[in-house]
Amino acid sequence: MASLVLGMLNYKFRTDDRWLEYKTLLTNYNRIPKADIKSVTITDVKGGKGKLQILGRGTVLAEIKMPVTWARKAQDYILDEIK
Repeated sequence: MASLVLGMLNYKFRTDDRWLEYKTLLTNYNRIPKADIKSVTITDVKGGKGKLQILGRGTVLAEIKMPVTWARKAQDYILDEIK
């Protein structure tokens, strides 16, 4: 199981053979089948934040707002894991 932790445990991403899981310190938890993920994009939001979108089969599977530098690291991690 691979994992990525950003910012003192604020954002945790984990993968295994079938699933991508992420959770934030405050509220969000999501579990997505890796086979459903087709792309990962980042949209700029005000104040140095980015919106990470996990896309699959014509729909948004998840959206996470975080600092844009963390969003880039998460994007790279997820794209490497779904290869």
